[in-house]
Amino acid sequence: MQTTRTSQLFAQGELSNLQVIIKFEGEFNPIVLPNRIDSASCGNTTTQNIVELGSAKELKDAVAWLEGKNLNALQPDDKTDATLVISHCQLKPRVLIVSPSQNIRLRTEDPLSFDIHLEANLNRLRNWIIPPNLAEVLFSLDKAEIVSLRDELHPWIQSFVVVKQHSFVAKSDERGIAKISKVPQGQYQLMLWHPGLGRNPESKSIDLTKSSEVVEINWHLAQAGSTVTTRP
Repeated sequence: MQTTRTSQLFAQGELSNLQVIIKFEGEFNPIVLPNRIDSASCGNTTTQNIVELGSAKELKDAVAWLEGKNLNALQPDDKTDATLVISHCQLKPRVLIVSPSQNIRLRTEDPLSFDIHLEANLNRLRNWIIPPNLAEVLFSLDKAEIVSLRDELHPWIQSFVVVKQHSFVAKSDERGIAKISKVPQGQYQLMLWHPGLGRNPESKSIDLTKSSEVVEINWHLAQAGSTVTTRP
């Protein structure tokens, strides 16, 4: 997501690019779940890899965002529809970042039926019965928070939608890197959240005074918990 009003609110300031490298410290044991329904299509068991780590414990799907003065006044520029797809008995992406009222298309490519529940604190709770093969529902979320979508029939099928008021937010890739671009130079708090580890209780003060900056963070959690809904 890019911003439309950065040049208007920070006309005299410079913009910086922030690269956050996120690594996990601790042990995580994947959860193996039995498939009690549709095992012919989904297999007899499924490994719930909520925490995906690289060879050097780089943490994938961690969400990093900035908090600071005037950031919420910068409205995201991206108005294209976002997409969640159920394919091969998985809901992808695991973490989706959107802006308030941005359209989200949820569809399935599998020859199965799904019972999808949207769980939230601030947004309206919803439930969809989705029939097989490319059926689609269209929805949006008005309030900034982190919500979850899960399937009642296949308990390992779950994704999270991060709704942010501004665009200074990014998700880490398989190298543990989250890139936040075109940030007005100044002082901010860097926050972290992960679908399998919850919210990192330790924020980090960032003073952006250069055109680019690299910050490396180790996630100091010995055990993986689960936080479903958290206000970002």
